[in-house]
This record gives sequence, C-alpha cells and structure tokens, in this order.
Amino acid sequence: GINQVQSSVAEYPEAITYLLEQYDKYEAEQLRLSDIISGFIDPNETDDVAPTATHIGSELSEEDLADEDEDEDEDEDGDGDDSDDDGDGGPDPEVARE
Repeated sequence: GINQVQSSVAEYPEAITYLLEQYDKYEAEQLRLSDIISGFIDPNETDDVAPTATHIGSELSEEDLADEDEDEDEDEDGDGDDSDDDGDGGPDPEVARE
C-alpha cells in the first residue's frame, strides 16, 4: 500500500521539485531532516515478519491492567517530557544522503 503510493508520487515531477527544494533548506539548516523524511525504509533489508498472535487478550486481572495504565502516566526522568531521546529523532543524515 504505502510503498506503491510513494512510488507513484515519486514519479510526479512537482513532488520531486518540492522534495529537492526542502532538502536544499535542510542543507542551509533551515529545516531538520525529520521535517522532510518521516519514515525510512531500506529496500535492501530483508523483511523479518513478526509472528502473529494466536491468542488475543490479556491474562492479567482488571486490577493489574489498571495499575499498568497508572504507571504509563508517570514520567520516569521527572522532566515532564514524554520523549525517551535527547536528539532530534530523525534519520541519519549520512544514510539519507545515499
């Protein structure tokens, strides 16, 4: 689905022009690379399909599930930031340049 859409959009000349303009802005440090690229797929990487679930549901009690939800609301590092990373979180510029 998504790869087919990306492939067809990639052949549209105005989309290519826009992408190149955005990359020029990235090189001029006006944009972050993650503002341009939101997903990065290596076409040479083998697809490791995750095993499918045979049992849907939880074996935890309702009380344990409620406790788990409360734990997710707490911030472990106490800075009020939900992010786990300190960087920009975007793709590696060297890999994207290839």
